[in-house]
Parts: sequence; C-alpha cells; structure tokens
Amino acid sequence: MDIECAKDIVNKHQEQSIELLGKAIDCLLTQYGNYKNIASNVKLSAVTISKYHKISKLPHGILWQLQEGNISLGIAEQLARLDSEDDQWCLAFFVVDTGRGSFSVQDCQEVVTAIKKRKQSAKVVLKELTGETFEKIKPLILPVGFEFRFALARASWNHEIEWTDLCFRVINEWLKKQKTIQNVDNVLDDLAQIETTIKNLSFWPVWDSLNERQTKPDQPKSDGGSSEAPE
Repeated sequence: MDIECAKDIVNKHQEQSIELLGKAIDCLLTQYGNYKNIASNVKLSAVTISKYHKISKLPHGILWQLQEGNISLGIAEQLARLDSEDDQWCLAFFVVDTGRGSFSVQDCQEVVTAIKKRKQSAKVVLKELTGETFEKIKPLILPVGFEFRFALARASWNHEIEWTDLCFRVINEWLKKQKTIQNVDNVLDDLAQIETTIKNLSFWPVWDSLNERQTKPDQPKSDGGSSEAPE
C-alpha cells in the first residue's frame, strides 16, 4: 500500500473496514512517525486516528462482530483498552451473547476500568459485577470444559461463522470417519477425538494441544495485539 492510497483510505474511513483502516494507518505511521503528523496530512484528528488504530488491533473475530453490527464502535473502543486478548474475548462474548443490546458503552467502560484497576480477569470482574458465570453463553454451554469451549468460541468468530455451524462441521467430519450415528450422543464427551477432528479440518489453524496450553482464560495471554505509536 502506497502513501497516497493510505491517505485516501483514512480520508474515506466511513466507507472502509476497520482492518483496512488499520493497515492504512500502519502505512502512514512508517512515513510520518506518529498520529499527530498523520493528522496534518489527512482529514482526521490525531485522537480519532489513534482510536481507529487501536480498535483495528482487536482480534479478527471481534472485528467481525463489529462489522456485523453486534458490537458497537464505542464498545470496541473499550475492548481495545484491555491489555489481555483473553479479556477482550470474554467481554466481547458477554456483550454479544448476554448483553443483547442492553449492555451500554458506559457499562462496558465501567467493567474495563474495574479490570484494569483491580488487575483481575474479565471473567472474574464480570462475575462480581453482573453475576455472569459464563455457563450459559453459547457455545460455552458445551459440556467439554471451559478451556475447550473458550477456544471454540474464539475460533468460530475468527472464521466468521456461527459456533453452531462450526459444531456441525466438526460433528459431520467426525461422523464421516465413524460411518455410524449410533454413538452420536457421546460425540461431545469424546474430547480427544473431537479435538483431532478439528485440527484436521482444512479451514482450521493448527494449535498446540489444549491440554498443553499454559495460559488460561483467567490469566493474561497477550497484549491484545495492540501497537502503540507516539502521540
């Protein structure tokens, strides 16, 4: 992407996806060094450029929900304040599957502020503030343990499909190998076979065995992919 193209994308930001806008800002940062200098060459303020850039660093699946209208720009801005990607996912799941439109930007801001101030996970803070235990959030209702359910939910959003469609593909692939539906009721209980099936799906990125993961959803996993630039 050249500089003029990047400028055009930023100037027409309302017509662009957040991810493309983020790439354009990345390009302009290499040329101008900071948001203030970029603002001198486009039609957006440094504050607005910074906001869009930080939002663009959210996980792809969360940005998909933003694009679908299930997460507002204001809530996405609050999610981008979180340092832990796991916290971003947990709060996003809560907003989409539990909030049902009743969870405002101000509500989200209060939760994010509490997470940062208390240095606790989103899961812990949401339980304390709202009573949410994440036992009923789809697809977190699957009886295969939180760690696996959490990974499944993230993956379905990252591939821009509903979790139900993903589960159907997994089970369908499993049945092809079994060539029988006699024991289909036991599919979800057989975590090892399901995990193997998921890893073998062509659209699924290979990850280390869930049993070997060192990071739990209650612990920070990463910095959320944020990329700060000097103001």
